[in-house]
Amino acid sequence: MLGQVNPMQFGMSGMAGMTAMPGMTAMSGMMGTSGMGQSGMMGTPGMGMPGMGMMGGSPLTGMADVGALNQLLVMSEMMNNMAMQMLHVVMQMTASQAQSTMQSFLAQMQTQQQNMSQTLNSYMNGAAGGGAAGALTGGGVTNAGPVAQGTAGMLAHANQMVGLHENRNTAAINQVTKKSGINCATTPWCAAWAMNLLKDHGVLNLDGLSNRNYCPTIKSWGQKKGIWANSGQYTPKAGDAILFDYNHDGTVDHIGIVEKVAGGKIYTIEGNASDSVKKKNYAMNSNSINGYLRT
Repeated sequence: MLGQVNPMQFGMSGMAGMTAMPGMTAMSGMMGTSGMGQSGMMGTPGMGMPGMGMMGGSPLTGMADVGALNQLLVMSEMMNNMAMQMLHVVMQMTASQAQSTMQSFLAQMQTQQQNMSQTLNSYMNGAAGGGAAGALTGGGVTNAGPVAQGTAGMLAHANQMVGLHENRNTAAINQVTKKSGINCATTPWCAAWAMNLLKDHGVLNLDGLSNRNYCPTIKSWGQKKGIWANSGQYTPKAGDAILFDYNHDGTVDHIGIVEKVAGGKIYTIEGNASDSVKKKNYAMNSNSINGYLRT
């Protein structure tokens, strides 16, 4: 349904800044603005390049953003572009200027390549970005280390995954759904996605829930636990689970997470919405909404 996730969507992890090199003026943000944004290639010697930090993120050696492998590939292409521009500059220099500039440039390029190699090795070994599998399927890998606890952390995590598709990004989605045994490529996964996020971020304690992958069981559990609220009798809040009865037969058949309530509408993030992680919104009185798990 939604297009493949844009690997630049979540922000590039910045490369450690390259120091000044004689004979080049500053090249403004390589990716932050349209085009390459170079300014005055033959300006005053010593202005240098201010580094390749882009669109937020941490230094490359601390990368924990989604789609890290795709980002590394983009960085590699950028380095190639920089090399081509360097050749253009060097052709207009004197021999002594060219030799000094190229030596500095090549040394710094080698350092950046080493950093990229180290990060990629670490990433492939599962030390960054949540493991390599998601990157190999097009990004959307969750951050490494302990997840941010609470509703804000959960919604940030869910938002990072918006646009992932069960066929193109199977491994990335399975990082969440397989925690309860669900392969998103073969099995309906809305409940596994929502309930595992709620659990992992400490938003909802699932003790006593026998099957977090099946919406009717989730509703029944919520009723027994005293956290169920019928549609029309409760105003949901961010972080609540929202359950639907799209078939209007009295049986809940889909679940998502409430992101916010505003202007008489409920805004949600849902797994397995047309085979994707997708944002949707509904009128408060929508007859497709069956009820909520209050968190």
